[in-house]
Amino acid sequence: FVQTQDDPTAADYLLNQQFGRTNKGERVETYMRFLSSDAFFLTAAQKIKYNDNFKDLLLTPPQSQSALNLDLWKQKIQHLLFAQPAANTTTVIHTTADLASVLKQLTHLETDFTHFIHLKITSLDPSTSKIIANALAEEFVNITNSRGIQEIEQIKEFVQGKVKETEERIKTNELLLVDFKKKNNVISTDKTSNYLAERFTRFTSEFEALKMQREENEKLISFFEKGQQAANNAESQPAAGVTPDGTRVYGAKETALILYRKMEQLKKKKAMVLAQDDKGQDWRLTEIDQDIDKTSQAFQAYVKKAGDKNLFLYMSPQKILQRINELKEENEVLKTKISSHQKLQEQLSAQLETIPSLEQKQMVLENSLRVDTENYTNLKNKLTELEIQKISQKKEIRIDQVAPLPGPGPKGSIALKLLFSTLVSILLGISIIVGIESIDPSIKHRSDLSDCGIEFVGEVPLLNFTKPKNSDKGFGGASQIVSYENPESLEAMSFKYIRARLESYRYKFKKERLVISVSSGSVHDGKSLISANLATSMAQLNRSVLLIDCDLRRPSQNAYFDTNPTFGLVDLLNMTQTLDAVLVKNLRPNMDYISAGFCHKNSTEYISSEKFRVLINHLRTEYDYIVIDTPPVFAAVDATIIANYSDIPILIANFRETKKYNLSEAYNQILQISYKRVYGIINKAILSSARFHYYGYHNIPTKGEDSSAPEVITATKETSADINQFMKNIKKKTS
Repeated sequence: FVQTQDDPTAADYLLNQQFGRTNKGERVETYMRFLSSDAFFLTAAQKIKYNDNFKDLLLTPPQSQSALNLDLWKQKIQHLLFAQPAANTTTVIHTTADLASVLKQLTHLETDFTHFIHLKITSLDPSTSKIIANALAEEFVNITNSRGIQEIEQIKEFVQGKVKETEERIKTNELLLVDFKKKNNVISTDKTSNYLAERFTRFTSEFEALKMQREENEKLISFFEKGQQAANNAESQPAAGVTPDGTRVYGAKETALILYRKMEQLKKKKAMVLAQDDKGQDWRLTEIDQDIDKTSQAFQAYVKKAGDKNLFLYMSPQKILQRINELKEENEVLKTKISSHQKLQEQLSAQLETIPSLEQKQMVLENSLRVDTENYTNLKNKLTELEIQKISQKKEIRIDQVAPLPGPGPKGSIALKLLFSTLVSILLGISIIVGIESIDPSIKHRSDLSDCGIEFVGEVPLLNFTKPKNSDKGFGGASQIVSYENPESLEAMSFKYIRARLESYRYKFKKERLVISVSSGSVHDGKSLISANLATSMAQLNRSVLLIDCDLRRPSQNAYFDTNPTFGLVDLLNMTQTLDAVLVKNLRPNMDYISAGFCHKNSTEYISSEKFRVLINHLRTEYDYIVIDTPPVFAAVDATIIANYSDIPILIANFRETKKYNLSEAYNQILQISYKRVYGIINKAILSSARFHYYGYHNIPTKGEDSSAPEVITATKETSADINQFMKNIKKKTS
């Protein structure tokens, strides 16, 4: 309830200021603007967050649970169709700013622009709505009615000083951070460091806010203690004199003090009438208001006559002492909160010490800048709040009706509920059918690779094989090398298509020899199987091919070729064996092979060594194609290092399994080190066999089905003499 009056009230005279003759609507509109401002919600959020019942509040906005919320349905459909864990829709409150944002979403304001402001809260929990509504109303009343004009001026002076200090610190920290990044060539930190820095900044910001509030209270305590001394001196002064008939005569200052105390009594009387909540008492309120106005006019006259406008001279020492005690009690609470925040900061500081020193220094500078920026924003909001408090010194705001606990809503018609349920089911079905492709975050088409910045090379259909005998793994077996076992099958044709694309890159890049690294974003994407088939398919062109198993942690190629070499790449890099000892020659026609060897640790160090780079450069001179099977990008950094040595880094993505964001992240990991174009292959693709059926690729039996099946025939070796003879043959004229 806003008590608007046309004439200045006692508070106006008491505070030595005359307000403009604004109408009721303008005054209410001023309060409405403040109630909907970020400054008010930040102040209210700080009080609510440190309340005992804060942990019991359900602060999820109802809009996030609405049947019309697309994100909610997207999460549910992903959970049903792709077995993804359902996202936690409960709003997580980290900072006071987060809580203020949520409170603003839940709050709706209405007014009649005369007397009433209606504050409505809509949340998922009735108790939460009740607690927030009453807390916001109480905080608004406290903000507008709790402080006097001199107290506000003291706080404003303190805050303005802090604003200037913070501005200077922000400028200094910005220059230090820029100089540090230029000097050390630092761009960004990793995810773990960013998470720790965010937590550290959050707690530091709250810690600084608590310290600042405590400093503000200390300044006010000192201010009130000086005022208490002035008030005690005013009470101890004797009356101005005594007339001959014995009547005591008071001076202007003493008379103003008596009138001030009378106004205080009238205010208490008015508060008692308001507490009765009886609408029939309006006439009593009118009389009390008239008495307050008359007393305040007389008080103003004597204050002017006395020539001393110090407010403390007219306040009782007991009231000043009460305010001092309130501030001291608040400081005790702040002291406890500051102590708990210090412990949290110490824990986070211990975690930050595990980060490299260069990153630590960068995080300290960034943290200091972010904290000062947030403090600067809070101080600016504080100044706005103080201006509103200045306007509201008429003490004209009170809570007319507290928010009750909402009761149960009206029951709807069963027929309408059934109709609504049917419509929702139909709309949901249509949404699933129409929108399933758009909400699916997995790789489904070559354009999805382009969206991730990867150039499409080819796609491989799903290869269905039973688990090989005498194998404790779920992969392996020579039958899976379709390029060799069944070269005319649809699956083998897909590798020949990829082979043709890679052949074209030889002429495009003007390179006679190519090094190809094959990796994936995560495990079980089929990179090893594709590496083996790709190398076999290239060897059928009578090119000299070398397959290297560089997945030192989980080597797979031995299982596909049913071989178990004694030595491998690790032994070569350890310099315990020679290249001839580790090289398996003619594993397939025109194809040699180097296994991974035994490695139980330090695999990344082997790949990062200068010996590995020298080995690759030497092998380039010996083979037309080198196919390297590398670990998944997210499993080890080996893949990104090897990609830097290769001409064509390839990433494997499983059809409708690999997520776009995972593939994009893998692409970025490679790009940050190698700065090369990355190529992609879609594995386990669902391909239509109709386009291949005419040529009967599926009718050609494999070796296991028919012993009369033709052997794999590779191209003959094409020498320069063969090419010259061929040119002569095609130039002969025929009759």
